[in-house]
Amino acid sequence: MKYLIAVLMLLVIISCSSDKKKTETVKKKQPDNSLTTSETTGPAKLIKYKFQPGDVINYKLTTDIDNIQNIEADSVISSELNQKTEYKIQLDIDNVSPEGIADVTVTIFGITAKANANGQNVEYDSKFIYSSRERMMFSDYESLKNRSYKVRVTQYGEILDITDVDAIIDEMISIQSPEKKPTAEQREQLKQQFIQSGIVPMTEQIFRTTSDKVMRINSSWEQRYPSVIGNFNIENIASFNVLEYQPVKEDTLAKINASLSIQWTGEKNISDQGVTYNFSDPNISGHGTIFFNVTKGFVDHSETVVMMEMEMRMESSDSKQQPVNATKRDRIVNRSKLEIL
Repeated sequence: MKYLIAVLMLLVIISCSSDKKKTETVKKKQPDNSLTTSETTGPAKLIKYKFQPGDVINYKLTTDIDNIQNIEADSVISSELNQKTEYKIQLDIDNVSPEGIADVTVTIFGITAKANANGQNVEYDSKFIYSSRERMMFSDYESLKNRSYKVRVTQYGEILDITDVDAIIDEMISIQSPEKKPTAEQREQLKQQFIQSGIVPMTEQIFRTTSDKVMRINSSWEQRYPSVIGNFNIENIASFNVLEYQPVKEDTLAKINASLSIQWTGEKNISDQGVTYNFSDPNISGHGTIFFNVTKGFVDHSETVVMMEMEMRMESSDSKQQPVNATKRDRIVNRSKLEIL
């Protein structure tokens, strides 16, 4: 049941920046705020976060993942996974510096999940008490529920640091390895993996990077950040464009179009221990819409989609020096929806 994990997968649009050589908890993003000034119209507005100490904001984040995999060798093996997870998240603004850097406590106060893998259904609800075996099955969720971590974020949505995750990691270890404690190195590896694959993508759905320049309708900015997929170094190019400013009661919402494209480098053909691997070009794209409350200064709601397709062919020889070939194809579609409660 490993597929039931609290991971938002891959490159949640305009989000997860990972680097296999990274040693920091979170690598700072370096947004390229290249403003398009031609054909912009309407009033100029600064899209920034306006957190104040004592503010409390509640969100629901829904992720819906479809993963189809086919392996062709002597026979064809196909697998299909659909996983839908809902997180209820509370933000408590603890402090805001004169420079606009906010210290935020993020609490996961509710999780529900449904998964179907090749016809087998599994469900999870954090309000229930589970047995030791079930807790191990749902260890990622059980570790997160009703626990908090800290985030430092600028007034333009740049996440500077994620800390105070030790209670989450300790709970995960107590569920997965109650009798065998990991070494300090193993614990740190588990911590970094969980932060990068689960906590960072979830957090970056809430804090979207904006521009420090004023935005009119049709104004745009760009964010570039690295990631690694298999044998490829990826440069993700997230583009934002202000479509309109919508009055909603006493507030104004900026409707922002978001898109994702990539540039990549890396060897498509590699050999290891007598096996040759041939990779297709990485095919990754994304799109979505973000509504930012310019009046109050936070993301109101958003819907985004990221798609990835990859193919890998393997060639080797058996003990009789006869050729052995296999092909693996993956297609992943990740839909994310953020709503304010």
